[in-house]
Amino acid sequence: MSSIALGNHGRAGSAAAACTWRRSVVLPREHGAWGMFAFPLLSGTAAGYFSGGRMWGSLAAITVASSAAFLLRTPLEALLQLSVVRVANRAERRVARAACAMLSTAGVAALLLFCRTCSPVLLLPVVAAAAVAASPRFLRRRGSIGEAGAVLAAFSLSSTAFLAYYGVTGHAGVVAASLWLFNFLFSADQVMFVQSHLARVQPGGGAAHAIRKYRLLSTAILLFLALAATLGFISPLAALAYSPLWVRGWCSQFSGQTLGLRRLGYRELGWVALSCALLAAGFANGQPGLLAAKAW
Repeated sequence: MSSIALGNHGRAGSAAAACTWRRSVVLPREHGAWGMFAFPLLSGTAAGYFSGGRMWGSLAAITVASSAAFLLRTPLEALLQLSVVRVANRAERRVARAACAMLSTAGVAALLLFCRTCSPVLLLPVVAAAAVAASPRFLRRRGSIGEAGAVLAAFSLSSTAFLAYYGVTGHAGVVAASLWLFNFLFSADQVMFVQSHLARVQPGGGAAHAIRKYRLLSTAILLFLALAATLGFISPLAALAYSPLWVRGWCSQFSGQTLGLRRLGYRELGWVALSCALLAAGFANGQPGLLAAKAW
């Protein structure tokens, strides 16, 4: 009978527990990870479409490949005993191995289809980012993902903006790289914001330092984007795309002894969705600077 294995806790034997385990071993549990993966993908697709991209076959192929890679992490971690959801018997190991096999097959097949129309060379930065983010030296710290590891994972997940733009337009360059950078800044903000909330319910008295560090980072991001817009490298609307996250961070109440992670996760999805929509609109309508740069 399958169940959720959590350290030395007892194993539930009900059918409901078996269904919960199967879902947990295939689908990522973190709301933030879904947002960091999906919203850059959507913003890159929208920016590419408004730039004249209509290569739907390539976009579909790279979407399937990146989705398979994103989903593969969860069953692989379960097999390697690196997460709270672990395999503990032959039946559970078979489920996790089947998920890894199906996702790997789908990802490789989609990637091969993509390489028929687009050069695989420009995928190397994305592969390198994924390899660095998956490095145990960065991601594992006393059995959990550290802050640096979470930021590296955000850098890797936000590469879907680059992939989507490349897939729908067939070329990459300054615009695609900038979409990756912008979405990474948004994702890094999200990571640091959540870390600040977690710090206030953890022992050690580090909440004030975490909040101060987050607000310093958010202000630096805002000033960087404002400078880029002033110099004409990006459109003002693209720079304003970060403003909802900045306002959210400075207006949030970092207080209280309890933390509703599910509610916080859904709120973050909403804020990031708004920023990514403004970013896509900014890249679609702003012609100076990065949008006028010639693609590779």
